[in-house]
Amino acid sequence: MKHAIKILCTVILSICLSGCFDIFQHITVNDRGVQQNTIKITVSKGIIRMAESFSSEQSFDDRELDKMLDEIISEEHYQDYSASITKINDTTDIGILLDMAIDYRDKNTVDTINKDNIDFIPKYYRNAMVIHISNSDSSSSQLENNDKINEFSALFGKYRILINKKCINTIDHVGVRTNTGETNIDFLDVYDAYLIEIPISAILAESVDIIMYLKL
Repeated sequence: MKHAIKILCTVILSICLSGCFDIFQHITVNDRGVQQNTIKITVSKGIIRMAESFSSEQSFDDRELDKMLDEIISEEHYQDYSASITKINDTTDIGILLDMAIDYRDKNTVDTINKDNIDFIPKYYRNAMVIHISNSDSSSSQLENNDKINEFSALFGKYRILINKKCINTIDHVGVRTNTGETNIDFLDVYDAYLIEIPISAILAESVDIIMYLKL
């Protein structure tokens, strides 16, 4: 599997916590002129315990969750980008950290990116930067039919994207596009970067494209 979010969604769905997690993505350019793309996906252990109190499903201890992370990491993710994926399991959170260096000056790399929609990897167009997040039909249907999940995701979950201005100079506006249309969302100009915050519920119900439109 090459879509890390699908795998983590499956794990979270299995413990009735779909949507109760955070995603942080940092996109910048390193000293070699190569784009550094780091994604942190975590679930709060406190939220896990809280959700268990509302659920009649089997509870999971830290060893079971840690085993699930081992299974995720054993998969071959993002092999075309020499990506590293490591697990996070500390006193407060459990999740994964995905880190990759992408050289957009390399034509073969750009061709590989453009031929498929790969989660978290930006595509560049003349007037926009686009990040795709995909979801399976099974995840979508379970999320749409679970009011408790949607309530938790709205309260706790966010997808935050911090983009250095070396990657995209000037953003005019940001849209979240689904099969049913496109919604504009706010963003912050934080000096040398842009910060975009999206509720997790907005990206888990169906596959989305997050579009950063450039000022032309």
